[in-house]
Amino acid sequence: MSKKKAPPRIKEIRRLAGTAGKPSAKKKAAKKATKKSTGKVVSIDKARKSKPVEKKKAAPCSRCGGKGKIERFGHVANGVCFKCDGKGIDTDAPDLTVAPPPEGGHPTREAWLEAAVDGLRPLFESVGAPLPQVRVSVGWARGSRKAIGQCWDAKATEDGVAQIFISPSLVDLVGTPIEDEGDAKAGVLDVLLHECIHAAIGTKEKHGPVFRKTAHAVGLGGKMTATRPTGACCVRLSALAETLGPWPHGKITAQPKKQTTRMIKVVCGDPECECGGYTLRTTGKWIDVGMPTCPYGSKMKIA
Repeated sequence: MSKKKAPPRIKEIRRLAGTAGKPSAKKKAAKKATKKSTGKVVSIDKARKSKPVEKKKAAPCSRCGGKGKIERFGHVANGVCFKCDGKGIDTDAPDLTVAPPPEGGHPTREAWLEAAVDGLRPLFESVGAPLPQVRVSVGWARGSRKAIGQCWDAKATEDGVAQIFISPSLVDLVGTPIEDEGDAKAGVLDVLLHECIHAAIGTKEKHGPVFRKTAHAVGLGGKMTATRPTGACCVRLSALAETLGPWPHGKITAQPKKQTTRMIKVVCGDPECECGGYTLRTTGKWIDVGMPTCPYGSKMKIA
């Protein structure tokens, strides 16, 4: 079959434009080739794909030397290195450091907490959940003094700024790592990290899948309503605490109110229960029959 000739008019246009018989730019690129050692002609694109990509080796952990464990700390979490979580390599998590505090330390608790929030911002940006503007204060949570932290969504405030409250009963700056099987203690910074997640993703997510995913990404684990920091997270938070300087706060212990009525006050006995400290009053007669339970099934106790 003979090739179809271009009409005379098309030939004339090509001649005048000076492109008659010249290959297009696409054809020129397609004709370019490079010879490999085998002598075969391979297109440039294929040759580039065939080159092995060298992977960058991760740097060994500076604390455990790449072993993942520290023998002299074998009595704590089987000696797993808290800095690298037993992986033996430095993590890509950003350093949580802030500018040095003014001479004499931060004057107020709020100034200390706001500086801590600024130190946590790089961590949230690295996991794709940037922190909005927030205000942080120390105060009892609404509904229960047993709650150690509370976040109010930006939609609940008049000026559209989320607000976080940290319980004045906290005294430790960093809590017990989740790998430690001993008694768990919450710290100011890990509670602040928990509440900042609510501020970043919105309180409407509660402690659901989105919260869980973000919590694991920033280094929190355990029960989502009462998260605990991993060992690596504790190391980063401890470094942040050193940069922030002394915590200008004295622990406050809530004094129980004296019983003044015949009705006996009973509260939920599980501090981690989702009921948030369910409370009711009943008589000694019914307590003798059996202690009631909260709406979530936790056994209650006399306050």
